[in-house]
Amino acid sequence: MKAALLRSFGERLSIEEAPKPQPAPGEALVRVRACGIDGTDLKLLDGFGYAPALPFIMGHEIAGEVAAVAADVTEFAPGDRVAVYNFVTCNRCVYCRSFRDQLCLNMGGVVGVLDVPGGYAEFVCVPAQQLIRLPDNVDYV
Repeated sequence: MKAALLRSFGERLSIEEAPKPQPAPGEALVRVRACGIDGTDLKLLDGFGYAPALPFIMGHEIAGEVAAVAADVTEFAPGDRVAVYNFVTCNRCVYCRSFRDQLCLNMGGVVGVLDVPGGYAEFVCVPAQQLIRLPDNVDYV
């Protein structure tokens, strides 16, 4: 698959071939149809505030369609239109239960920002719990 890789802070992204991810248990493979760019991305490009291991695939505002799911994922199926919530949280701690999940005590990363590759690629794997179903009348952009 093609992906835009951040290889060095302060440099342009590099469009390259990258391995297509495969969903692990609890994950879904999403075919990216749109991925926004915002101030977080611009800061990340310059190395301000975030320090993922490089090379890294950025992009945390993802919309697309489910391409595949792990065998244990039953809530989504290939073809479902989805957006991806970027905070990978536990859904159990006091913050997650009080709708302040950006403060999760067991944060598993931030898709496209920290630890979890993002949507500047043709495909991205994310925990299925991060998916939000898009109504048919909502465009990817």
